[in-house]
Amino acid sequence: MDFSFLTQPVATGENTTYLGWVLAGMENTVGVFLLAITITMVVGIALALLKCSGGIAGRIANVVFETIRAVPLLNQLMIVDFVVVPTLFPDAVQHWNQATLTFVIGFTTLGVFMGGRVAAHIYGAIQALPASQMRAATTLGFTKWQAYRYFLLPQALKNIMPTLTSEAMNTVKNSSVIGAIGLLELSKQSQQIIDYTSNSYEAFAIVLGCYLAINLCVQLAMKTIDAGTSKLSKLRQQPA
Repeated sequence: MDFSFLTQPVATGENTTYLGWVLAGMENTVGVFLLAITITMVVGIALALLKCSGGIAGRIANVVFETIRAVPLLNQLMIVDFVVVPTLFPDAVQHWNQATLTFVIGFTTLGVFMGGRVAAHIYGAIQALPASQMRAATTLGFTKWQAYRYFLLPQALKNIMPTLTSEAMNTVKNSSVIGAIGLLELSKQSQQIIDYTSNSYEAFAIVLGCYLAINLCVQLAMKTIDAGTSKLSKLRQQPA
């Protein structure tokens, strides 16, 4: 394989090289991931806790939860891009830069989609904890929500850390779908490189390496977080 084309100026006339395209795609992929995973955790925790609460809020959360999980990510992107945003935010469509708007739609939709998946794991982990923990917390004077916040949720997140690591890595991989609405992330940039250079094997090899590097960093970060929380938990359990 010949990678010498990477240093050549792109055929579109832009002031960059094909390597610049790859780096720009990697920047978009990492940016989408970081913002999406933040939304993922917020949505996942919120839906899981609302499902646990029961009542009207729990039923509404369950409808949202099942809807998010049932509709493919690509369809959700298309609906948000072509229906929701033009209808509810016409000013953004008219005045925002198209690349910025696509980026915002991409990471928001991806974050909500992955939040539905994470909510299922968190809800299952909370339900797997002994019911006596909730009773003990409320007996000590904690409200239901305080019990979730200080006792049940931290344990649930700790127990599913390997699963959360997998979902974080899936968020990186699912970011490639956003190219369908025009975001120039890694996969979309590789298609452009193939279109202009016909170096398909090289382009695929580069993208594979980039995704591998990003997900190895994600895996390392999650292991560091897991180790840090475990150490902190042990310190709290030690007698003063």
